[in-house]
Amino acid sequence: MAFGIALVPGAIIHGAGHFYAGKIGTGFVLLGSELVGTGLIAVGLVGGIETITGKPREGWVIELEAGLVLFVGSWIYDIIGSPIVVMKSNKDLLQRKPSGLKIQIKDGNVKLVTIWSF
Repeated sequence: MAFGIALVPGAIIHGAGHFYAGKIGTGFVLLGSELVGTGLIAVGLVGGIETITGKPREGWVIELEAGLVLFVGSWIYDIIGSPIVVMKSNKDLLQRKPSGLKIQIKDGNVKLVTIWSF
């Protein structure tokens, strides 16, 4: 589920898989990386367009490449990382001992026992 959420809506909202996995902080970092990457891509593209002098602005290629690395990298991190986080969380849940009430009958005595897990 986390993989699918990171892949499809995650293409537009990076970090969606981590939001689903409960890692809100990581989700916001990935979303911020997407926004910064998008901004750098836009600045790089605008800088690459010929100006009034007929020459593109210097440094536009670096801005464009850095933006693409941030944009694609944050998406890939979400796609790969969110299923790992969910699997670890599920494993931890399965290893927990159950808690609740239990009726215990021993030597003709009936006891109501509480079970606590931490």
